Amino acid sequence: TPSLVFQCQTEKQIQHDQHGSAHRRSMPTFTIHCLNEFKTDLHPVLKTLLNKAEQKRLLQQLL
Repeated sequence: TPSLVFQCQTEKQIQHDQHGSAHRRSMPTFTIHCLNEFKTDLHPVLKTLLNKAEQKRLLQQLL
């Protein structure tokens, strides 16, 4: 199964391990933006994954 990657900041950060090399994933990943296209609400995928309290908290941090 592929991994879902949510991009909430405008800058994309690559995680590095202790040896300084970027993680290589063998599984495909799909990047999904955290906000919808109008930047007014969370992405529909996030709304299905998070409960109402988590949605509200994340939305407050992003807007």
